[in-house]
Formats: sequence, structure tokens, C-alpha cells
Amino acid sequence: MLGPVESLIPPPNAWISVTALQRFGIANSFPSTRTSAFPEIAQTCSIPKSNARSLIRHAMSFYIFYEPSPGIIAHTASSKALAEVPPVSDFIVL
Repeated sequence: MLGPVESLIPPPNAWISVTALQRFGIANSFPSTRTSAFPEIAQTCSIPKSNARSLIRHAMSFYIFYEPSPGIIAHTASSKALAEVPPVSDFIVL
């Protein structure tokens, strides 16, 4: 079983999703103690709502973010690490 940081080192088919999360600041778009909705995240990150939804749902397939109710997004340990642990976010940007 992988921990939250190790799960951020994705298989090749997920790398685009993780780097996009970092590039657009999606993990930092709302506090780790709150939830948010796709339109709010899209507006904060200045990307189309459909792109935000696709990127986040793809990331969810790797346990980065989760959807506690339809359209509402919450952090997982992995998305919190991406947002709050500088060495993790620095590694993803490489």
C-alpha cells in the first residue's frame, strides 16, 4: 500500500493529470479543510469548468481528491500533500 506522497508518483497514464493539477493550482484552489464545487475550482484556476471536471475526475481514479456528493470535491491525503508539502509540489513541477 502506498502512502499519500508515494501515490503522487503516478503511472505514465496519470502523469498528465498530476502535472495539470499542479500547473493550474487545482490542489491549492480551496483549503484542505473545506470542500468545493467544479465551477468554483474552475473560476479560481481560470480554466473552463469542463476541463476542471475532467482533470479532477481523472485524478480521482488515482485517489487524488474525492467526490463526497455529486459535484462536490474534497481533498484526500494525496491532494493535501500536493497542496501543502513543498518538496512534493516541487517534485511534480520538474
